[in-house]
Amino acid sequence: MSYLSPRARRLLDSTRVARLATVSPQGDPYPVPICFVAVEHPAKDGSEGSPLMHVYSVVDEKPKRTRNLKRVRNISDTSRAALIVDQYHDDWAQLGWVQLRGEATLVIDPNERTLALEQLRARYPQYNDMNLEAAPLLCLHVTHAAEWWATSE
Repeated sequence: MSYLSPRARRLLDSTRVARLATVSPQGDPYPVPICFVAVEHPAKDGSEGSPLMHVYSVVDEKPKRTRNLKRVRNISDTSRAALIVDQYHDDWAQLGWVQLRGEATLVIDPNERTLALEQLRARYPQYNDMNLEAAPLLCLHVTHAAEWWATSE
């Protein structure tokens, strides 16, 4: 994964809504706003390199036309996704964004689901009153990270 600055990590941790873009089998992008949590994991090979980052989002109980959402179908079909978090301000010297790209999957491992849902509930107290255990849980396995800032910190 590409390195993320502390500034970028702060933006990920403080922003409540991100935009997730999935890709259909026909190559059509499909962006939607999501609630999310970004979690760093040690490298699988035990190396001291950059940690792996996973971004989790659950299909919650807010009103939807269907539980078979296009983002879920796209992830099942293509596994291609990107996420962007941005910081807007009328003072354009304060603009910035963080973009994360990688492979998206539906989480089925019960241990990973439990940990991800715990972290999502800690971040969004509204989830504490929702039954999310059987809901689709999305994971973006970040392989590329980029950031841009109008000014240096």
